[in-house]
Amino acid sequence: FKAHFFFYLFKKEKLFDHIKMVLPYAKTIGIDIDSYGIKTMENLVPLEKKSAGQLLEVKDFLSGKNIDFALKGIFYPEDIDLLKEVKPEIAYISNHGGRVETRIGSTAEFLQNYGKEIHCYSQNLWVDGGVRSSVDVVTALAFGADKILLGRPFVTAFLKSGKDGIERKLMELSGFVSL
Repeated sequence: FKAHFFFYLFKKEKLFDHIKMVLPYAKTIGIDIDSYGIKTMENLVPLEKKSAGQLLEVKDFLSGKNIDFALKGIFYPEDIDLLKEVKPEIAYISNHGGRVETRIGSTAEFLQNYGKEIHCYSQNLWVDGGVRSSVDVVTALAFGADKILLGRPFVTAFLKSGKDGIERKLMELSGFVSL
C-alpha cells in the first residue's frame, strides 16, 4: 500500500525529516507551495516560500526512489514559471479550498486557461477545489486534468447521511465517468 503525501513549506530540516519518515509508504511526495499564504496557518507553524532551487533539492532527493514529486497549489500564472524550472511529475492545481487569495477566479478557470501549458512542464495534471458534480469532473477532464480530487462533497454527504450519503454521492458521480 502506497499513499500520496503533501507537506507544508516547513523549514528545510523539518521538511526533510517529515519526508524521510514517510518514504517507505510514499507513492507521491508533494510540496504545498501555497500553504505560506493561508491566513489560518500564519501564526501556527513557521512556513517559508520556497525557491525553485529549494524545490529541486526535494526532487533530487526523491530521484531514483520510485516516488513521484508534486507541486500542489498551482494557482497563479507565476506558478507556471516555477513549473518550468522544477518540472515535477505532478502539477496540482489547487486554491486550498478557497483559503488562499483567489484573485484570478476558480481552479476550473485556471485549468481552462493554463492546463495545456502546464502539461508542457509536468507529466500529470491534478486538480481540486470547486468540483462538486459529475459535470464538473467531465469538464476538468476536458480541460486536461489527469486526476480530479474530491473531498468536500464526500464529507458533506457523510455528515448528512453517513454511509448511505457516500454511496449516493458515488452513484451520482459515476453517472458520467467511471470511478
